[in-house]
Amino acid sequence: MSKGKNSSGGTDRRAFIDSAAKAALAAGCFASVGMRQALAQAKLAGKPLLTAQTVTALLPPPGPQLQQHIAEMKVNLVAYLQKYFYLTDAQARKGQAVQVQLNEALDKAAQQNLAIQVEPMALKGFQYAVVGQTLVIKIGP
Repeated sequence: MSKGKNSSGGTDRRAFIDSAAKAALAAGCFASVGMRQALAQAKLAGKPLLTAQTVTALLPPPGPQLQQHIAEMKVNLVAYLQKYFYLTDAQARKGQAVQVQLNEALDKAAQQNLAIQVEPMALKGFQYAVVGQTLVIKIGP
């Protein structure tokens, strides 16, 4: 078994958490004090921070498993995210605010059997577009 991989070929938990922390630091979406606090809370919770990169890495390719993830997200996005990630209060509020728009995007992904990619956006808001066989979701602060 190679370092950073589990037996099924996916990233192991330690590598996943490590890459999540690095992605969060690189994103610069938190003030330095807020980032330290969020990282400490995530470590205590034993979960990676929520970032666009960590969500994209979590989602399987199109198929039955992705359909299951989509169904869970559509019921309650914040609960779904909290199952896998540590969320700041601001991220939880943002998740609640975009639930209706996200459900529309997720319906499109489910109907067209699309892969899902999440990207950060500098401006506030929520956008999505189909690019090839991928639903690209952009979420701003």
